[in-house]
Amino acid sequence: MKLEPPHIPAQTWAQEPQALERLLDREEVLSGCREGCDLSGLDARGATLSGLWLKGCTLLECDFTGADLTDVRFTGCDLSGSRWEECGWYRCALEDCRALGAQFARSSLRAVSFTGCR
Repeated sequence: MKLEPPHIPAQTWAQEPQALERLLDREEVLSGCREGCDLSGLDARGATLSGLWLKGCTLLECDFTGADLTDVRFTGCDLSGSRWEECGWYRCALEDCRALGAQFARSSLRAVSFTGCR
């Protein structure tokens, strides 16, 4: 069975600190395309991520426990030590990511691919 890739809207690459601040406050869904951002230590428990593409971003020791992810792509990101426990993943892709010590216990993964990750 072939997995359907994430559906990510065509957008320009941008770094929007305001959007990241809103995620911290759990005010809105984080979406769009971000490149090279450092989100290390982010507490995003219960966050909703949809239509998001993170490329070359650092997410060391982040806590996404209980988050919902739909149509999300991580490319060349460092997810080491991050927590993704009890998350709902749908139509997501992790490509060439580093995820040493990342925790995915009790998460639901549907149509999720890991390619070239370590």
